[in-house]
Order: sequence, then structure tokens, then C-alpha cells
Amino acid sequence: MRERTLSSAMRNAGVDAVPHGFRTSLQTYLAEHGYSREVAERALGHVELNQAVAAYARTDLEQRREAMEELGAGLPWPMPISC
Repeated sequence: MRERTLSSAMRNAGVDAVPHGFRTSLQTYLAEHGYSREVAERALGHVELNQAVAAYARTDLEQRREAMEELGAGLPWPMPISC
């Protein structure tokens, strides 16, 4: 997901804030709930740039991503924003 996409979504939802730090916050939140960096990167839509590593990455981590989505479903949306 690009930052502009998130900015647009936040603006359309009436959120008076910017998404700066969103990716870091999400990675930290997922790490604190036992999710690997690889799962967090997939959640953010990142693609492995190292061709050797990517060649052996044969899983889409579907079960871990589904569990992660369930974790997110339990959060209050929209999330409260603190400064």
C-alpha cells in the first residue's frame, strides 16, 4: 500500500492526521503479537527484492495472514489517534 493510498483513505474517513509511521506501528504491533517480520512485510504488500530468497519463498503465509486479519478484526475501528 502506498502512503498516498492511506492518506486518501484517512482523509475520506474524516481523520485529521497523516499516516507517517503507520508501517512502523503496524510492524511493531504485529511483532508484539507474535507475528514474524515476513508476515508483517506481506501484510504491508512488500515483495522480496532479493531474487535468491524470493525464488525459495513458496508460501503465501495464508494461515498466518488469516489469523492476523482476525487479530485486526478485534480492534476498534477507526483506531483512536494519539499525538
